[in-house]
Amino acid sequence: MTLCVFLALPLGACGGDGPAGPSQPIPDIVGSYQGNWTYVLAYAPPGGDEDLVCPGTLVIASQTQSGTFTGAWTQLLTSEDCNDASGTLSGIVAPGGAITVVSLSSEGGGSGSTLEEVTGGECVATRFDDGYRGSAGAGSFEISYAISGECGPGRAVSWVTAFAGSSVPDPPAGP
Repeated sequence: MTLCVFLALPLGACGGDGPAGPSQPIPDIVGSYQGNWTYVLAYAPPGGDEDLVCPGTLVIASQTQSGTFTGAWTQLLTSEDCNDASGTLSGIVAPGGAITVVSLSSEGGGSGSTLEEVTGGECVATRFDDGYRGSAGAGSFEISYAISGECGPGRAVSWVTAFAGSSVPDPPAGP
């Protein structure tokens, strides 16, 4: 009896012509970020587009060595359209600063959180991002989430929610 052994390696494992370069570190993103929540509702063909910018904060309270983080977010009441809202979030920061938010919850719910609510029932969502994605590092934190939909024959819509903020220095230590 003859025994044949085959060694199969995925093509991606073969690498390039030389040794791999140093890997990028996982940035420490713990801290407070002050910025804006931006909401963009855009129709195609154009017409009736809406943009809304609401001030808010994002606080990353803890982060593990592997990049898993937890925190909280707020949106501040500044107008009828920018209501008080808050919640928690958790996710992963990868080497180089790529962010994937695994969970973003809203305390107390609130209207305007689905495409159907935002468009008064005129549009139906057809595609969702699988989560908030973005980047962090060098004192900034940015994430976004998009939904696409249809508003009847020949009219498409997209709803993008994003946060972009800069780190806030820690207050001086007390006496």
